[in-house]
Amino acid sequence: DPSIVQEMPVQARIAERCKAAGLLTPATDVDHRIARADGGSEDDDNLQAMGHECHKRKTAAENAARICRENAAKVAA
Repeated sequence: DPSIVQEMPVQARIAERCKAAGLLTPATDVDHRIARADGGSEDDDNLQAMGHECHKRKTAAENAARICRENAAKVAA
């Protein structure tokens, strides 16, 4: 929700992963460090600001990993 990004302090509106790489990319999305589907919370310490494309890639990777875990659990059962 982009309105959540606007409520963040100004310094948090720069995408954290990009900032770590020395880039200044405006944050457009709020990401759960631990996905809600994996038990992550809505607590502030589980949220991070991200650019849309990075957020999309991270979410896709998390979803793929979750599907692999679920399939492995089915095979093991």
